[in-house]
Parts: sequence; structure tokens; C-alpha cells
Amino acid sequence: MEYIEEIREMGEGSVRDGILEGIDQGYFLREIQEASYEYQERVERGEEVVVGVNQYTIEEDTSPDILQVDEDTADRQLGRLEDVKSERDDGEVEATLEALEGAVDRGENTMPYIVDAAKAYATMGEIMDVFEAEHGAYSEQIGLA
Repeated sequence: MEYIEEIREMGEGSVRDGILEGIDQGYFLREIQEASYEYQERVERGEEVVVGVNQYTIEEDTSPDILQVDEDTADRQLGRLEDVKSERDDGEVEATLEALEGAVDRGENTMPYIVDAAKAYATMGEIMDVFEAEHGAYSEQIGLA
């Protein structure tokens, strides 16, 4: 309950306004950072058990194999992408992307529009550009606690 009261005070009596003010001031980010730091300290002191991290660990190497794509394969895939783009109907791609943009603007279910765009051979990047234009791209905020 103390968090609720603290938030209400930030909003001068309104929890909603307090939440908005807390976001603007970075209050919630700081609280999460502080809690994460305290938790990590407890783990490192052995007060918290994390299976596979500070107890019950496996000595053998369990790292996954990382896929390394050689230059020839990358060039071949880029060539295939160029072929698809040159053979597709650019008008149909543009129409499906515009329909998707309209659905995003109206707040509709976008899945049917995404499927239509994919069937017209729109690329994943082209489809994601529609969402990024409307909603922006995620950018991690770094703050000091």
C-alpha cells in the first residue's frame, strides 16, 4: 500500500496522474533497477538460490552452437531476395502495405493484412516499417538509480 500512497502523492491525490508523473520522472525505472540490484546482491551472497547459476550448476559446457552464415550463403540469400523483389507485383505489394497501414491506424486486427502482404511477397522489413511508422521503434532508456 505504501507504493500506492507514494504514487498518489506524486499525482497530488490522483493515482492516474501519479502514474503518469512517475513515468515522466523515471520513478518506476529506478524502483525496478534498485530491486534488481538488491536481488543480484542476495544471489551473489548466496541468500537467494538460482538453480544453474549459484547452486546445482553443471560443469560441462552447455553453450548452444552459434549459427555462422558464410559469405557465400549470405550472398545467395540476398540474390534470392533481389529476384523475388524483381518478380513480384510492386503495385500489389504497395496496395497491401497501404491496407495494413489503414488497419493499424484504425486499431483493427492486423493479422489478415499481414498475411495479404506476405502473399504479395512484401518483405518482413517492409511490413515492420508500417508498424514502426505508426508506433515508433523501441529504444531502451538508461537511467541512473
